[in-house]
Amino acid sequence: SKTEITSDVSEVIIDVPEDDFTDFVIVLRDIHTKTDGLTRIRWSNDGGTTFTNQNYGFHTTGGRGGSVTDNGAAPDSHMPLGETQWNNEGAAFHGTIDVTTGKTDSGNRQAAYRWTAAYDQTSSNFQSWVSGACHVVANGYITAFELSNSGGDLERGVILLYGLAES
Repeated sequence: SKTEITSDVSEVIIDVPEDDFTDFVIVLRDIHTKTDGLTRIRWSNDGGTTFTNQNYGFHTTGGRGGSVTDNGAAPDSHMPLGETQWNNEGAAFHGTIDVTTGKTDSGNRQAAYRWTAAYDQTSSNFQSWVSGACHVVANGYITAFELSNSGGDLERGVILLYGLAES
């Protein structure tokens, strides 16, 4: 699926076809925010109404020379995909998220994912790249995800969701 952000929105919720696929790729292109803040994701168990909180065990690193590391010792209501994104002119966030949700015949499916991303701003410690991995320790929170920014609205960007099938 393809979702385009063309005007200010507080979040974007994407349905995941979890009955058809166990593995997905999410591509984020040119995500620009109205104000500075953390680009972040969280997962739902009912198509985007209820979201898990405090269940994001993660590790991230990045910045110039890999100087920024966060081991997620105090999980929050969202999983940050990078450190503070600035909203200066031309700044944007781009990334690829590889997701697996486990077996299709299990009631204990949980999202686990890794990502690489980049900021294209030049005046931040977080210029260049970020990467990380996350395990959402909550059964069934695989039906939708929400992308948002802690500082305010998303102003523009494209979110692509690809389901991966075995051949």
